[in-house]
Amino acid sequence: MAPITRTLSSDSRSDNRLNKENFDEALIRQPPGHPKHKCFFNHIWSPIFTPELIRSAKSYEPEKGDVFIATYPKCGTTWTQHICSQLMIEDYEPTDGKELFITSPMIDEKGAEFVKQLPSPRLLKTHFEWTDVPKSKDAKYIFVCRNPKDS
Repeated sequence: MAPITRTLSSDSRSDNRLNKENFDEALIRQPPGHPKHKCFFNHIWSPIFTPELIRSAKSYEPEKGDVFIATYPKCGTTWTQHICSQLMIEDYEPTDGKELFITSPMIDEKGAEFVKQLPSPRLLKTHFEWTDVPKSKDAKYIFVCRNPKDS
């Protein structure tokens, strides 16, 4: 495994403690040869995520029939999506134009506007923490807990 570099701002070098002022710059994980991760909303994000889409996803108002699959990365998200898709969609088969990333998108990556265009019932995946997952009494939530070291 490649070493992880730590980027510290000049402010945080003098005070190695993590606080609100230096959080955005203090811990940017970047294995050599990989794109630099970004830090916003007090979390570290892969380069594919943007603050606008994260903000949009957090403000999404779930509708009746929405099902959220919430997991920590690498803990069975796709496996659970396939199981749920087979239960929710009668003729489910991931074919051209019906790939899992289209029929069951990651709301964190696509944002609310993309999700609203999908037919109901919607199967949505997320790696948000529980406090950030859009909530509604009309939606259903599946949380998968698994040790990522087992994957």
